[in-house]
Amino acid sequence: MRFLCLHGSGTSGAIFAAQTASFRTQLKPGCHEFNFINGPHPSKPGPGVQHFFEGPYHTFLTSYDQSALDYTYKWLEALFERQDKPYDAVIGFSQGVAVLAAYTIWHQIYRPEKPLPYKAAMFICGSAPFAALEGMDYSVPEKAWALNEKSNEQLYAAARNFDSILAGQQAPFSHESQTKSEDKWALPPLDASDVFGLDLVSLPDRFRIKIPTVHVYGAKDPRTPHALQLALMCDPHKRMTYDHGGGHEIPRSIEKSLDLAATVDWLEKQVNAAHGNNLLW
Repeated sequence: MRFLCLHGSGTSGAIFAAQTASFRTQLKPGCHEFNFINGPHPSKPGPGVQHFFEGPYHTFLTSYDQSALDYTYKWLEALFERQDKPYDAVIGFSQGVAVLAAYTIWHQIYRPEKPLPYKAAMFICGSAPFAALEGMDYSVPEKAWALNEKSNEQLYAAARNFDSILAGQQAPFSHESQTKSEDKWALPPLDASDVFGLDLVSLPDRFRIKIPTVHVYGAKDPRTPHALQLALMCDPHKRMTYDHGGGHEIPRSIEKSLDLAATVDWLEKQVNAAHGNNLLW
C-alpha cells in the first residue's frame, strides 16, 4: 500500500519517519511505500520534541481559524492532485490526525462528486477536529471545548517535566479511568450520547468518517478522550482500535511494534476487500 504520512505539530516528516520506524520494520518487506512530508509552515518544536529530535520543525496549521483551515484543505488538495499515482491510505500523528480527519469530512461535504484521494486512514494519538467541525456548521459543546483546553495544558505540563519523560513516567490525568480498557483491542465503555462532552448518537451523518480507520491511542495520554471521540465518529464496522497503554507517543517495543504492524495488515485487508485487491502499490 502507498501511504501519505502527516506528522504532529512542531515536528517534521523526518521525525515522523523515525517515530514509526519500529513498527514499519515489522511489516512485510517491499509491500508498502510511506511518503513522509513536511507541513507547509515553519514552527517552533512541539512539546518536548527538542529534547529528542533536531529541527527544522514544521506545522500544518498556523492557527485554527477558518482561513488557516481553508488554506490547509487547498494545500492538501493540490498535493493529492500532483501525484502520479494516488495514495491507498493516510497515517497521521497528533495534529496530522486532526488535519486528515478534518480534510476527510470537508471532502465528503464540499467535494461529494469526487472520490476521496485515499481509501483508509490510521490515526495515532489523534483527536476530533473541533475547530474544523465548527467551520462546517457543527456546534461543539462548551464541555468538550473545556476538556480540549485542559488536556492540552496537561500535555504541555507533562512535556515540561523532562526528567519524568526520560524515566517513562507520566502523571495520571483526570479521565484516565474512563479511557482505559481491560482489552487493548477494545474501546472502553462509553456513553455515545456524552463522549467527553460530545453527543455522537445525534451526530449528523455528513460528519461521520466512512472509510476504514485504525485508531491508536494511549490510556495515559491526556489527549485520549479526543482520540476516543474521533473513533466514535467513524464507521464501527470498519474501525479497529488499539490502546498501547502509554502517553502521547508511538511505542517502540517489539511487542507493541508487532501490534501496530498488525493494525496496518488489518487496514490493508479492509482496502483489499472493498476494492478487489486493486492496491496502487
